[in-house]
Amino acid sequence: MGDLAVFGGSFDPPHIAHIEIVRSAIKNLDISKLLLIPTYLNPFKESFLFSPQQRFDWLVRIFRDESLVEVLDYEICNNKPTPTIDTISFIEQKYNPQKIYLLLGDDNLETLERWYRYESLKEKVEFVIIPRNKNVLNYNRLPFVRINISSTQIKEALKEKDREILRYLPKEILSDIERLYE
Repeated sequence: MGDLAVFGGSFDPPHIAHIEIVRSAIKNLDISKLLLIPTYLNPFKESFLFSPQQRFDWLVRIFRDESLVEVLDYEICNNKPTPTIDTISFIEQKYNPQKIYLLLGDDNLETLERWYRYESLKEKVEFVIIPRNKNVLNYNRLPFVRINISSTQIKEALKEKDREILRYLPKEILSDIERLYE
């Protein structure tokens, strides 16, 4: 297999910025496949709003027509937080890629060196940073149309029953989310 891009995250819930990131990665990286990997639970978080299976199903639905995207349930099947190095090792064994690009939001740069087996991870992947708020140096940056939204903002708005937030959600999952307002 050729080069792969890996985009992991909570996707709690997935939103339109996630779609733009995927589109940009496909357009700007010379890859044969992009793997979307929803976490069971992010090791730096304590809970999730939507179940791991729901988030996985939504990603499959959102990207079902994108031939280069595959959604993996590897971390969800582990039923516990999974270190990124373990996921990358699994991908190496399953796909035998020539190169792995690991897509990361710039907010991860603050904790990146504290990630489990960081030194091994940086030998296995090329980090591609998704710029949000910072001017990122020393890393390959993914160009994309920045959308000022996060899953955290969406979750907070959903708890407040703020229907305006729905405009940031993909049409494929909108009816599921709207049920929260019933």
